[in-house]
Amino acid sequence: MVDVDDFINGIKRAFELLGYRVYEVSLKDKSSDDELLSQLSLIDTAQLKLALSVNALAVELINKLPQLATIPFYTYLVDHPIHLLPRFYGTKAKLLCVDKEHVTFLSQLGIQAQFWPHAVCDTELSAEYVPFSQKKGILFPASFTDESAHFAEINKVAPNIAAKLTDANVRSISDVLRMLGFMQSGISPSVQLNDQIVTFLRRCDLYLRGRDRNTLIKECHQAGLALTIVGSNWDKTHQYDSHCYLPAVPFTELKNLISNSRFVLHHSPGFEQGQHERVVYPLARGTSVLSSATRYLFESYGSDNGVAFYNSMAELKQISVSVSEGHYSSWINNANSIIERNETWRSRIAML
Repeated sequence: MVDVDDFINGIKRAFELLGYRVYEVSLKDKSSDDELLSQLSLIDTAQLKLALSVNALAVELINKLPQLATIPFYTYLVDHPIHLLPRFYGTKAKLLCVDKEHVTFLSQLGIQAQFWPHAVCDTELSAEYVPFSQKKGILFPASFTDESAHFAEINKVAPNIAAKLTDANVRSISDVLRMLGFMQSGISPSVQLNDQIVTFLRRCDLYLRGRDRNTLIKECHQAGLALTIVGSNWDKTHQYDSHCYLPAVPFTELKNLISNSRFVLHHSPGFEQGQHERVVYPLARGTSVLSSATRYLFESYGSDNGVAFYNSMAELKQISVSVSEGHYSSWINNANSIIERNETWRSRIAML
């Protein structure tokens, strides 16, 4: 959903607001070591307090550049670590994770990690809200995943695991990792994390996301809840005629869609103990979020604070059709206070 550049700009602004000078090193042109060294030569390395990258980019520089080996080097993983494991495994980088279960997984591997959930730039809070009367419909920002293709490959490699993945109570890659002995005190994993196993686990993650995402839009259709679905590859699946399908759009345009929607439907892709950006961005822009109840989100927002929790399709429909303008405005005002206090990049930097 998010443009990583939006994260980077928000984090940079937060450091600057706190009085730090920020040196930005571009890795877009990786063809020239001379270009990289030229950028680094402009930095007063004696004044460096820390380095920070996104998605484990540039962690290899820790061992190549003495000036980076003497300060904390953080890298922010915006998704489950299993998708980026080869980039950072064996390095000295400190991992920042958006879910507490991601931290548990990495800690068992002996990797330094801490919880650092998704946040927003303070400038998002200053955007003018679209009036309630002009906000329309339920937006579902997500890409399509072909669950059948992933399941077929999983079944070829490990039919015993594939059979367990059909259980609706197996909700995320964390559940699969626990099946294999990860993230359980006193238990040694039954497999080694080689390339083959990592590829297998990634496929399990994608299957589970696709399975639950496709089930959700089917159940919404059956309940008479029309969604505006925006994301890549939905043209490759059967499209329920009650829903409107939009292709993937630039993040600036997506934020406009969020602002003009009455609700954003949040489907947690294995972030039961953390926070996804599709929660904080809508709330910051004056749009309520519909979410199944997870402990972390409920502890963070409680009730009547922008996130409306549902336990069934009947509850979801009731919330979406019955909320009044006054109640909605109260939700958003309460959410704005929570976001400003706890969920900006400035708050995250204070955690380092």
